[in-house]
Formats: sequence, C-alpha cells, structure tokens
Amino acid sequence: MSAPSGDRGMVGKQYTLTGVLWRVIPLAGCFVLLLSCSDPVAVTEDPTSEDPCTEDPLSGDSVTVGDVAGSYAASTFTITEGGEVDDLLSEGGRLDLALDLSGAANGHMFVVGADEDGSDFAVDLTGIWMLEDSQATFDFAQDTFLDDVVFTFAEGRLTSEATFGAETICVVLTRSS
Repeated sequence: MSAPSGDRGMVGKQYTLTGVLWRVIPLAGCFVLLLSCSDPVAVTEDPTSEDPCTEDPLSGDSVTVGDVAGSYAASTFTITEGGEVDDLLSEGGRLDLALDLSGAANGHMFVVGADEDGSDFAVDLTGIWMLEDSQATFDFAQDTFLDDVVFTFAEGRLTSEATFGAETICVVLTRSS
C-alpha cells in the first residue's frame, strides 16, 4: 500500500497488503490500520510505544480541530460550465454540515433538478472529516463530490473549488456556531 503523504482519501477504504485485508480508520486525530478478518482481533495499547497523537507537529498559528469544528451552511454553492455560472443556492439548493471534535460529520445536501433523472437531488451526509494543517477533507457514507475535494479553513469559512470534467464547483461553507 502506497499513498502520497497526507492522502486522506484512504480513510474508510480497504487495501490488500501482503495478502491481508486492511482498513484505514481515524482514531483521535491519528490514522490506524485495522486488520480485517473473520475472527475478532483485540487491539490493545502498547504502553512502551510512543504515541504520535500526543504531540502536535504543527506550531504557531496552525489550525486545530477545535478551530474548525462547528456547524456550517453554504454561503456559496455554484457550478460553472462554459463560462456560465449556475448559483445553486439561489435556485433553492442547500448544503449544511456539522463537524464535531471527534471527527464525525453530519449534514444534508439538496440541489434542485440535479439528480440523474432531472429530479431534485437530496442526500444525508454522514461520515467523517479530517484536518491537516488548514485543509479539511471528508469521507461520507453516500458518494458525493465532497469526498473528492479539499476545503481550506480560514476566518470561519471552509472554501473549495474543484473541476470535474467541464464543470467547476465552488463551495464556501460559513460557520454559524
């Protein structure tokens, strides 16, 4: 298993390494590989090993989980294609997220007429969020574009702009609490 340093897209996914199935999960701000098998595996703490989670490698004005945790609502949610901007919020769309200190993420996304058959698209967002420096990523149970983008935190806002094919999606989530 090989992934670029800081690749949060690995969380919640399964990988085969040396013939054994592993799953990546977050635990207290760190990431743990769990062996997946049919027999229960007891995971115990080794008191002789150093805990990399107890020391914050960031210093100074770094962004912490406590800085980012809170409730957010989209203040910008647009799709641009061919120079034409589609403001999803003005059309009745919504994107709300609650990020808690444990790494849990819950919310809801609603976009008018965006489902494959032209009907409204609505999805509950339940999953996890991760923070590295000032960059937040998500891994939700339901597959959405939010799993594929990186948000940057600054001044109470999470901002992301990403291009998928010919479309550029811009989302600004503003913290309300």
